[in-house]
Amino acid sequence: MILSGKEILARKDSDIVIEPFHEKQLNPNSYNLTLHNEILVYDKEILDMKAPNSASRMVIPEEGLVLERGKLYLGRTVEYTETNNLV
Repeated sequence: MILSGKEILARKDSDIVIEPFHEKQLNPNSYNLTLHNEILVYDKEILDMKAPNSASRMVIPEEGLVLERGKLYLGRTVEYTETNNLV
């Protein structure tokens, strides 16, 4: 089931937690999360889940960032999100 924007708003602070919440980011069927300016870039192209995988922190510059082929990036959102009774 896809929740409508009205349903997201109705469930805010009960089944859905978004902090900070800005109503201007609410859409008819979604909520727009924003990308944090700090990302991780894994140092190796192939990751081994049985061993530590080194990564470097990178700040996305104001002018943006062109992603390179073959690199694995891990980003996060500015917002903290949590859902209860929903997937």
